[in-house]
Amino acid sequence: MKILPFKIFSTFEEKEVVKIKNYEIIKKIEVIDIASKTLNRYKKLTNLEIARKVMFIFLFNPVVLTLKIFFNVLQICFDCFSYFFSYFTMAKALANKNIFKIFEISITSRIDILKHIAQDIIYIIRAPFFAIFIQFATLITLISPMRARKIIAKIERSWNYDLPLCYDYRNKKDFKEKPLFRALFNTLLHRKEDVVFYLAPCFQPLGSLNDRYIIYPLKEDLVR
Repeated sequence: MKILPFKIFSTFEEKEVVKIKNYEIIKKIEVIDIASKTLNRYKKLTNLEIARKVMFIFLFNPVVLTLKIFFNVLQICFDCFSYFFSYFTMAKALANKNIFKIFEISITSRIDILKHIAQDIIYIIRAPFFAIFIQFATLITLISPMRARKIIAKIERSWNYDLPLCYDYRNKKDFKEKPLFRALFNTLLHRKEDVVFYLAPCFQPLGSLNDRYIIYPLKEDLVR
């Protein structure tokens, strides 16, 4: 099926964006979402590239759903392990006759385990809904590739707790310097909640025209 042209049903414009980074002037053709309040900037992709990436998302989104649910189930297991480990800490406090410490650990550990398990269960319950929304959003590519890209990016960002791309595991220091399973184990053990996974990072906005290092075009040039 033929994909409709870029301009149809579109509020996006291709512009040469000039920015200063590390004392260098960088010029790139980017796509500006003129309908957004912040005038989000996106990496330029052809309709064919978007369609190819959307097909990848459609095929592998169920896999990501399974992995994210499995991660939260593992997190519950690690939380339970951490809770039972607190009994050893209480035993040590009992040996030192620190009664106040025993009560403190007992109360905080119970509150933490209930809070964390409830949080993980919520993440598990909501995950299929985000996955379904993304599957339906991929179909919009047949009408407007850029609009589909924007919708998919918004859904995936919400699925990842509104954390930006810098929190993706591929950008985290632990995952770069350590083997994958070791970094994953540390993330689960220490309950690092600032690690997420983006299936389509190239669909996310690069930033906004409000970014301080953007010198052209100015926001006033596009806002009508």
